[in-house]
Amino acid sequence: MPPPPTPTPHPHTPPSLPCHPACSGLVGGLGLAPLCFIAPILMWQRYNRDVASTARSVANWLLIAAFAVICALATLGSAYSIGASAASFQVFA
Repeated sequence: MPPPPTPTPHPHTPPSLPCHPACSGLVGGLGLAPLCFIAPILMWQRYNRDVASTARSVANWLLIAAFAVICALATLGSAYSIGASAASFQVFA
């Protein structure tokens, strides 16, 4: 018995979310990157406040600042990409 045919979308059907990569970048820049890169450093500094040296504390704050800049740039780039693709977006076209 042959397998059932797989349904194919209509060739003129637009994608449901045309700016999906930009939306993923926006979510990553706003929420996931700070949780993955900034929050652990802040928690480590808070937990080891008494034993951390000044040089290590400065290095940690420089890392936090660098990752904050990267997160801001990712958010701005994603927002720009969403805005650029929104100009040509058509609902139910």
